[in-house]
Amino acid sequence: MRRERSMDFKEFALLGVLAMAACGELGGPTDIQEGATVPSSQPTFSQTPSSATAALGTPLVYVTNPAVAGVQVISTASNTVVATVPVNHPLQVAITPDGTFAYVTNFSPSSVRVIETATNTVVATVALSAAPWGVAITPDGAFAYVAIPTAGEVHVIETATNTVAATVTVGSSPLSLAVTPDGLFAYVANSAGSSVSVVETASNTVVATVSVQVKPWGVAIAPSGAFAYVTHNTNQVSVIETSTNTVVKALGGFGNPSNQPAITPDGASAYIANFVSRGAVSVIATATNTMMATVPVGNGPRGVGITPDGAFAYVAVTFSGTVSVIETATNTVVATVPVGGTCCTGPIGVAITPLLTPQQWVQLLIGYVEELVDDSVLNQGQGKSLLAKLRQALQGLDEANTKAAANILGAFINEVQALMNAGILTPAQGDALVAPAQKAIDQLSG
Repeated sequence: MRRERSMDFKEFALLGVLAMAACGELGGPTDIQEGATVPSSQPTFSQTPSSATAALGTPLVYVTNPAVAGVQVISTASNTVVATVPVNHPLQVAITPDGTFAYVTNFSPSSVRVIETATNTVVATVALSAAPWGVAITPDGAFAYVAIPTAGEVHVIETATNTVAATVTVGSSPLSLAVTPDGLFAYVANSAGSSVSVVETASNTVVATVSVQVKPWGVAIAPSGAFAYVTHNTNQVSVIETSTNTVVKALGGFGNPSNQPAITPDGASAYIANFVSRGAVSVIATATNTMMATVPVGNGPRGVGITPDGAFAYVAVTFSGTVSVIETATNTVVATVPVGGTCCTGPIGVAITPLLTPQQWVQLLIGYVEELVDDSVLNQGQGKSLLAKLRQALQGLDEANTKAAANILGAFINEVQALMNAGILTPAQGDALVAPAQKAIDQLSG
């Protein structure tokens, strides 16, 4: 079962840890019923607040890699693999909007594995009727939509309980899917049906079927929600206008574009991996729907994920066993991360955690101060004073009074520094409080 809990220091600190120990082997059940949820055991938390906080705010890249029978976690700060989560045969991955869970489709046994990103462990397994492929999560994080190619269905997983809540019959061999930014519709690429099914998420029924070119493999929706970009396992990309559900543009000149295109957060560029023939990523200028760049990355590029700030695109290069990092400002490869894989197996899917919000920074600090009181580093009076400021800052944020919140956080930093000067807090403990507070102030002032 997915566990409900408050946002605490341990959860958010571990989102950015740069040096994680590899997870122990997690064996998934092979004899499980459809829709069942199998919790996994939880590790002991051992990351100290000071060392964990040093890397907070760094987005992490989750890469499915059947070659290592796991999901690899790449730090965007160092472009190195910092953890590997065992999953039998992972295919695609999607991360909840709050960044706390990664949903991974698993070919065998047919299931979705749920990874808690704070600890990088599998905390639930949702059994499915047949092998899944693509997965997409609604903007409110309430549901995960999973494509089941052999059944011609989409299974809808309720994330609060990690159970299958609905099954939607779509077209032939649905492979990939994407949910609109408003959460109202899911667009499903039917790879053997030359169509895209439009599923209304409120009723979980197909409300439109868009005819497209043959072999639609992947779909990405612009941040505005106005257009869906559909890749085809030929040499084409179709552009669907979502208000009319009609194809308004057909682009050619690609090399078997793969099933995970991605669009930058500003909506200006679409990144299309050419899986078979070119060993490159094509970049479309969405304003004109023209090719603006081709970036060589290696043999068999497949999944693409873009960082929350839009500065980098991470590309899973299946046959090369690497992840290429493209700087979007220059459309050049600035780093290559070895992840393993040869010939016909290697990295496939990519998903990237979101940035923490000022509210999340403050919630993290509340958890850390409470820990310092519990450990008798701070007395009750000192903890109460710091917590009062943090809760005042949260109230200011809730009321959209960002200036007041920033000022209160500044006062919090001054009080922490006074505790450091008095020798009550060590430099490491004080820095672990000051750094998140300053991050929140910087975001509020930006």
